[in-house]
Amino acid sequence: MATMQVSNDNAVHTVLGIYRPKPGYTANEVLESTIKHYGAVEDIKEFLIAAIVKSLDNAYAGSYAHWKKGTDIGAVFQLPGLVPMLTEMGALADIEPVELEVLPETSDAPILSKGDILHIALLTTEPENQQKLIETLHATIKPKTKDVESLKSVKIHRSLDGKKVVVIGVWKDPAFDQAAASSPLWEEEEVSKTIDQYVISKDVKFYEVVLVR
Repeated sequence: MATMQVSNDNAVHTVLGIYRPKPGYTANEVLESTIKHYGAVEDIKEFLIAAIVKSLDNAYAGSYAHWKKGTDIGAVFQLPGLVPMLTEMGALADIEPVELEVLPETSDAPILSKGDILHIALLTTEPENQQKLIETLHATIKPKTKDVESLKSVKIHRSLDGKKVVVIGVWKDPAFDQAAASSPLWEEEEVSKTIDQYVISKDVKFYEVVLVR
C-alpha cells in the first residue's frame, strides 16, 4: 500500500486542492474524475506524490500534493497534458488550489495512507493578520490536541499568497470518532472566539484518504 511522508521542512512544494461540486454533480463524480485523470499529473516530472481525499459528509473531494521545490503550479496547469483533466473537472467542480508552506515546528511529520482521516480547516484571513492567526492557533489549538489519543499529528500551514492558513489534523482510523475529534479542535466557544477575530471565513471538514499515488 502506498504511503505519503508529509514534508516537515519545506523541501518540497505543497499544494492543497479543494474540489467543490457544481450544482447537479456529486463529490463521488468529482472523485472518480480525479482518479481517472491522475495519471496525467503523475507524468509531470515535477510531481512527487499526493493523497486524494473525500469529505466524510460527501460534499467535497480534494488532494494534498507534494511537488518538487520551486514548481510553478500556474505553469503546470497550462500544460497540454492536463487539458482533458482540467476541462472535465472544471465542468464538475469549482477547484481551489492553495499553495502552502508547512510550518516546521508543528509536530512530527506524519505518514499518510489509505483510510486515514484528515481534519482540514481552510481559514481565510487578511495578509496582515496571517501571522497573528498562526500564533493564535499555536496558543489555542496545539495545547488542546497534543495529548489526544489516536491523533497522529496537527500541522499548520501558511499560504504563499498570505490569504489562508490551513490546519490539518491527521487521525488514525478506525480509532477515529468524529464527535469526539471535533471538540478539542474547534467547538469550544473560547477557542472559536479567539481564532475568529482574525478569520474572514472558514471551511472545516473531515476527509478520508481514498488513495495515495
